[in-house]
Amino acid sequence: MTNKLHQTKFWKNYHLYTKMVAKCSMRYTVDAYLYFTIMKKYQYKNILEIGFFEGQTCGLLLESSDAHITCIDPWPETKLFDQLYKDSQDRVDLHIIKSQDFNFKNYDFIIVDGDKDFEPVSQDLQQSINALDPAGMLLINEYQKPSVMQAIEEFVLPAKMVPFLKSDQTLFFHRLTVDRGDFLDFELPNLANNFIRFENIESWGHTILNAHTLPIFSDRLDFFDLALKEFDL
Repeated sequence: MTNKLHQTKFWKNYHLYTKMVAKCSMRYTVDAYLYFTIMKKYQYKNILEIGFFEGQTCGLLLESSDAHITCIDPWPETKLFDQLYKDSQDRVDLHIIKSQDFNFKNYDFIIVDGDKDFEPVSQDLQQSINALDPAGMLLINEYQKPSVMQAIEEFVLPAKMVPFLKSDQTLFFHRLTVDRGDFLDFELPNLANNFIRFENIESWGHTILNAHTLPIFSDRLDFFDLALKEFDL
């Protein structure tokens, strides 16, 4: 495992991944920091990622834990991942199928980032909730899309999944019985509050910690790199 985000192969090769928004790749800078910090904190062991794409997030998870990662994607692009993480692929099972055809097992950390149309994302979310460990965490990408938001309101919230953390790209959920108060109120903000803004917002009757940064730290990767190194994160 790598102790600092700025030391990871993920970050050192960030510029090689496909750009999705401005200069950011599939995993935005702030989201990458949140994923990395959460994995370092909780050390989840059995991860499911729906939507592998180029393997960028999978690589980040490999470097921040010793977890086994199951990935699902009908059309993965593995060339860069194979180059960077060839020594860690014994911890990865990549299933080249649609998630709707996958047999879910039990996981303590699930990322839903597959087909965003209402029917498939609804099925992914329902399957994920049923497969999630009681103390686990569910991450939903591109939650702002109307189809994804509808699926959240119809299937995730009624299952007593609680939104507790939010970024521009990801909405984080856990079960009602889980308490992450100290981590959210003190540990997470204190590590990066010099360049990431943390503020509590209210949504669906829950208090959610919203993490976002100035556009310059997403539009100028060299600035984000300087911040990570300056504060040794």
